[in-house]
Amino acid sequence: MESTYALLTAHLFGWGAGANGLVFGYFGIIMVIMQGVLIRPLARRFGERRLVISGTALLVPALGLLPFSPGVAVLLLISGVMAVGSGLTIPSLSSLISRGVGPSEQGGIMGVNQSLGSLARVLGPLWGGFTFGALSPSSPYWTAALLMAGAALLARYLLRETNPAPAG
Repeated sequence: MESTYALLTAHLFGWGAGANGLVFGYFGIIMVIMQGVLIRPLARRFGERRLVISGTALLVPALGLLPFSPGVAVLLLISGVMAVGSGLTIPSLSSLISRGVGPSEQGGIMGVNQSLGSLARVLGPLWGGFTFGALSPSSPYWTAALLMAGAALLARYLLRETNPAPAG
């Protein structure tokens, strides 16, 4: 999203670096509030599993609708939803990953998680830039929405809470 956002806002609204910087600042403020203030009480109340599922589910319509923003207010609303979704998902997923393995495996698993994140930060902009130019300005966002929908379904399946029947 970050690699094509400025291209999208230039296409939709004729924005330059200054306006995009303000929106990324807005996005960052929401992320700081989510991760620095709200994530701990939300995790205590709902659990990381539900936050990952909810966060990924919020990202699907936000990514899919972003390129069709009819005005700045809608763009800011959708961007805010994306920031909330990311703010719920990223720290909750990291917490689940670190608690899902034994202490001797945590470093290796977290390293794999960071490596996969880095790979996504390389492949995502390549794909986004290519599809933005070759197909349409909305294509990177539709692709991301579809991938996030798959991630949301996978999270819902893998992170479902099981309630085994009582013995006896």
